[in-house]
Order: sequence, then C-alpha cells, then structure tokens
Amino acid sequence: VREGDRFRAEFTVRNTSNRRMEVEVAARAEGLAALPPSGPLSLLPGETKEIGWETVVPSGLETLRWEVR
Repeated sequence: VREGDRFRAEFTVRNTSNRRMEVEVAARAEGLAALPPSGPLSLLPGETKEIGWETVVPSGLETLRWEVR
C-alpha cells in the first residue's frame, strides 16, 4: 500500500480453548489515530473469526507496526 491508500487491516482471532469465550480485541499501529476496540466477540471452542479496521495509510511512514491484543 502507498501513502493515502485505504485498506481493511484484517486479523484472525482463534479460540484454542475447549470452552466458549467472549473477547474484545484492541489494535494499534504507530502513526495511526486510535482505533476503537472490536466490541464483544463470541467464539465457540476451536472457532476462528476475522476482524478488521478500515485504515488510511498516513504520509511519511515506510512501515506500519501493529500491536493486536
């Protein structure tokens, strides 16, 4: 992607436990405005779901370093 491009930054969330889980996923990237948490996400045992944030690439960056928790 280039400066000013819009894209959806997508991540996969996986429940590797053997019980249902309610989670909230937060992400941040250097140089981007604060991103809202994902909101409650319900995952059955072994289930995976994709989540993401609409993103605009800021000017002057060569790399976006993501932290997802």
